[in-house]
Amino acid sequence: MDYKNYRREQAEWLKADLESDTCRKAAFRIVFSHIPPRGAEGFAIQEVRLNFEELANKAGVDLWLSGHTHRFQLVAATQDQNAYPLMIGASDTITRVEVSRDRLKLTAVRTSGQELMPPVQFERRRGNRQPAP
Repeated sequence: MDYKNYRREQAEWLKADLESDTCRKAAFRIVFSHIPPRGAEGFAIQEVRLNFEELANKAGVDLWLSGHTHRFQLVAATQDQNAYPLMIGASDTITRVEVSRDRLKLTAVRTSGQELMPPVQFERRRGNRQPAP
């Protein structure tokens, strides 16, 4: 399979989805993907970063949830890279996202019940959003 072209096609779909009226009006914008744009190195991760990260940043994505690396990780938002927090789950983790109108709460535990991090809460961002038409 030609993954490079496939990811370009996925990027076109993601761009259209992020520009949709439904997405623009959403209280929170959450991206789910198997391969994360950061958190490790490798061709696939570089391709995801290259094809999707700028789109996510421009659209004001609030949270990105991924897997692939098999290592739990919370990658903090940075202004010049990923403008959103990135949670990378592992095969033995459970990620829970609770969403209300103005707040998003993120928790992660191992399947054994061990807490991997204290709950993290995000307030709804008012800026850095594409306005609804």
